[in-house]
Amino acid sequence: MRRYVLSSALIVLLALAASSAQAAPPVAPVRDVVDPYWGQQVHDPYRYMEDLKSPQVQTWIKSQAEYTDAALAKLPIRGELLARLEQLDAGAPFRISGLKRMKDGRLFYLKIRAEENVAKLYVRAANSETEALLLDPSAIPSTDGGHFSISWYVPSPDGRRVLYGLAASGSEDDVLYCIDVPTGKLLSEKIDRMEASYTEPYWLADGSGFFYSRLQRLAPGAPATDGYKLSKAHFHRLGTDPEKDPVVFATGLWPRVAIGDEDFPSLVLATGTPYAIGKIKHGDSNPLTLYAAPLAAGSDLSKRGGRPLPWKIICDVADSVSDFAVHGDHIYLMSAKGAPRFKIVRTPLASPGYARAELVVPPSDRVIDGLTSAKDALYVQFRSGAPSMVGRLAWEPGAPLTMLALPDGYASGRIAGARSDGAGVMVRTASWTRAGATYAYDPATNRFTDMQLMPVGKFDNVSGYESIEVEIPSHDGVLVPLSVVYKSGLKLDG
Repeated sequence: MRRYVLSSALIVLLALAASSAQAAPPVAPVRDVVDPYWGQQVHDPYRYMEDLKSPQVQTWIKSQAEYTDAALAKLPIRGELLARLEQLDAGAPFRISGLKRMKDGRLFYLKIRAEENVAKLYVRAANSETEALLLDPSAIPSTDGGHFSISWYVPSPDGRRVLYGLAASGSEDDVLYCIDVPTGKLLSEKIDRMEASYTEPYWLADGSGFFYSRLQRLAPGAPATDGYKLSKAHFHRLGTDPEKDPVVFATGLWPRVAIGDEDFPSLVLATGTPYAIGKIKHGDSNPLTLYAAPLAAGSDLSKRGGRPLPWKIICDVADSVSDFAVHGDHIYLMSAKGAPRFKIVRTPLASPGYARAELVVPPSDRVIDGLTSAKDALYVQFRSGAPSMVGRLAWEPGAPLTMLALPDGYASGRIAGARSDGAGVMVRTASWTRAGATYAYDPATNRFTDMQLMPVGKFDNVSGYESIEVEIPSHDGVLVPLSVVYKSGLKLDG
């Protein structure tokens, strides 16, 4: 997609030039609303546009689209540019995303072909190139002439069933469904008002049910924004009525847990640990509030025989934790507290506490982007300038953090997935001058193996060009990362 940036920018510039010679674009009326906030008068001249169903707003949107179409139609080389973009877009026959590997080696992934508009869900047996189509959202009939797309999907631990979110016509209103993988048949599960953008559902280890988060049902006449308040985490057992699913984590449910009306609570399970993690996302802000409790009561967290679950706080907003991973009886926290580029600390789940957490990955000149746990190690995502890299910290006490040497000379690689019950990690590589690939890293051999998932497109590898990553001093002496793409053989003399 990087090669398209210049062409897209050129289209915009030419469109602006063409539009200057014709009538001005439709003007949106100003209907100012003034609200007092802490002694200040805050003006909102276009609040009425939040009502997208308003006939006046719809008319303005359509008139803007017509104006844009008219401007683009006057571009003398628009047809040539469009044809070139379509040619580049069709360079690779398909692309794969959302890769998930099961314990038995099976792979689930989303795949979109060059001629398709939405991705489909596939499954492939271990060490096989034969794939089976599980779900084609484009084949689902729509009552309003729109389309459906897969927002997310979560296989059960044994891979027998898959939960997935289906969104209509580009909306964020996901509906949960469950498909039986061996037969391809849908089960009875259908849950609307899903909130999976912050936390996807989590299966029980035996696949008999799952935890999920759901938005509240709006009362008649209530503002649409109220739909994002008072969301709750539920437990659902397969084959039961979702409207009777018990609430397991929500505002006012547990005396020890503070959840605000506008927070998004969810429940997270990790393989190989007897603890549940109560996660609270505070709107779109990054810092999380986390709690831990033993999961000995199984799925029935809402009752426990009348006894409250002994939730213990792990971290709060002030601790600036934005990501975490669980291994055994410990939780590893990615925190920006006192570390602008982040650090990683760990604390026991039996008696958690950020103030007593042990530092395991100190802050450095690299930015920590994320972390995930595998059976053999904690894998950490780093970024230094443009390139990304993957670090490995074995679970053995005193083991050093090592940076994985990416295969085939790639300068950048990102974690594509790992399993807490399986060794190694999957890494997706990237380069300025050639297409990336998905590799499986084996810690036993310290080797990467190309998983042969992605085809090499016609325009994926640019011959005759090279790229390097350097740092140059700015006017104040601070080193600034710089990516240099240049023709092969060019003398690099500064």
